[in-house]
Amino acid sequence: IELELARPMDFASEDILIGLDTYDRDLGQFAWPHGGRVPSGLEFLLRISDADTAELLVIPSYNQYASRFASSRREDGKFERLSLLVNGAVITQDNRFIPEKRFDASALRKGKFDEAGNLWNVADGKIRLRLPWTLINVSDPSSLQVLHDTRTGYYNPERDGLSTRKTDGVLAYATVWNQATAKSAGSARSDPASAYVWKGWEEAPPYRERYKKSYFILKEAWKAEAEADEIFR
Repeated sequence: IELELARPMDFASEDILIGLDTYDRDLGQFAWPHGGRVPSGLEFLLRISDADTAELLVIPSYNQYASRFASSRREDGKFERLSLLVNGAVITQDNRFIPEKRFDASALRKGKFDEAGNLWNVADGKIRLRLPWTLINVSDPSSLQVLHDTRTGYYNPERDGLSTRKTDGVLAYATVWNQATAKSAGSARSDPASAYVWKGWEEAPPYRERYKKSYFILKEAWKAEAEADEIFR
């Protein structure tokens, strides 16, 4: 996703909210967290609250890390964090309590896209975001399948054990919310009649090759060995 800003953001009083409707226009959250209606239901919400902090939130019924896998119609403006349980709480044989450990999947790392783990950045008046398929519940991008299983409490499902549905496309909406005035300072929206639909993997999507940052690190580390190899050829 790429958004072009008409002016620099004032993060002291403004947040950027980006809503994603990933499938079924009649399901999802129809209200922004601060109020105001969205034209179609959102499954996910991206919030950029300062120049270095972005987070991805999800409607409660579609939070895969809470073992909920289906969108549902809502109008309460509620979203929640993606918190992955890494290790459950345990009591050891010598009666020591070890608390559970979780990974905050909502926190998006900022940085240039020359590193795989960087998911957003701001440069030249533009905000750029890239989200892993699995983070937004796309189960098989090659065939446009997204999770949609109304069962709850289904922990550790087997491979292909969850029901899916073919998406009818992705819509994105954005608003700049001014906390001081409690008003929107600007917005952008997709046309619900023209959702973004990719062609699947049967036809390769457009791409371009680039060197990752690690390429130059390895090139320098192996420079002497490479030059020695050239001598003996």
